[in-house]
Amino acid sequence: MHVYFPIDTEDALLSIEVKLVNDDDFKKQLMYELSKIGGESVKQKTFNALKFLITNKLASCMTYAGIKKNKRGFKTLQLHNIVIDVIRNSSEKATNHKVIKEIHNWIRRASERYRNELTRHNDKDLEVMMTECSPEHGDESCSD
Repeated sequence: MHVYFPIDTEDALLSIEVKLVNDDDFKKQLMYELSKIGGESVKQKTFNALKFLITNKLASCMTYAGIKKNKRGFKTLQLHNIVIDVIRNSSEKATNHKVIKEIHNWIRRASERYRNELTRHNDKDLEVMMTECSPEHGDESCSD
């Protein structure tokens, strides 16, 4: 199985999660790749890592905790722990609290970034995709 980042579907996300649990070499390689992304601050490193991992479209179908709006919780994913570990290992200033705060902020703003992408592309097909990203429209990529 080939893995392509950023992940943009729920199915691909679930496949990655299974692979992270079952394949230590894959997990180590992903952590290595994320450690090379870099950034000047904890915020920038966290945002860059998340941007590498998942699209704004997929992230807009999540919340940090997964409690509100019947969306997937990012904190329940293996990717959550990997991002925290990589950022903490790359910066003395990075604490769990700081990294989690930045993950939360990035996830929270995903819908806005996705809308901006749609506006920039000015493509009606992409606008349709935005409305499909909700459980009431039957899009399985956004449901738990």
